[in-house]
Amino acid sequence: MPRISAGYAMLNEETESYVRPEPRTTPKPAAIRRVEATRMEGSVRKLRQDRGFGFIAGDDGRDWFFHWSGMEKTSKNFRDLEIQDRVSFLCVEGDKGPRAICIRVIE
Repeated sequence: MPRISAGYAMLNEETESYVRPEPRTTPKPAAIRRVEATRMEGSVRKLRQDRGFGFIAGDDGRDWFFHWSGMEKTSKNFRDLEIQDRVSFLCVEGDKGPRAICIRVIE
C-alpha cells in the first residue's frame, strides 16, 4: 500500500520505489473572468512608472487599471507614456476589478 512521504514523491512499500503523485485535477481560478469584444478609448489618468502600472480614464466614465505587460508594441512603450496620452484598449473584468489590456497609444 502506498504511503505519502514527507517529500515530493510517494513511497510504494511493495516495490520499494518512489512514484510521482497524480497531478492536481482542479484547475487554478482564472485571473480574468470576462472579455468584452469592444475596444474602448480613454486617456492616461495616473502613472506609477517605478511600479509598472497606471490607470486609464475611459470615455465611459470608469477608471481602468493597467499593467505595463498589457501594452502592445507600438512607437511608444510604457516608459514613454505621459499623463493625458490618448489610448485604446480592450476591457476585461479581473478578480480585483476593471482592467485594460492590449493597450495602444493613439498618435
